[in-house]
Amino acid sequence: MPVPSDQELRQRWAAALRAELETRSWTQTKLAAESGVPQTKISQILRGVSGGSNRSRIAIAQALGVEVQEIWGYPPLTEVAS
Repeated sequence: MPVPSDQELRQRWAAALRAELETRSWTQTKLAAESGVPQTKISQILRGVSGGSNRSRIAIAQALGVEVQEIWGYPPLTEVAS
């Protein structure tokens, strides 16, 4: 399996974050309020336009009560080995 592109990783992260929001029935606005990350940045992450800064990732994970790796974790090396 080839190494995922940056776009593929951003899409994976977007899907993981979307799932976390859906589980909680949270909106982007709610996540922005809880995390202190602007809603516009959250929208960019959810659209796969941005992966978010390290600071944003940490704030979002803390607001959701999850580890950063649960959303932005990289796949095991066995998944990306060619």
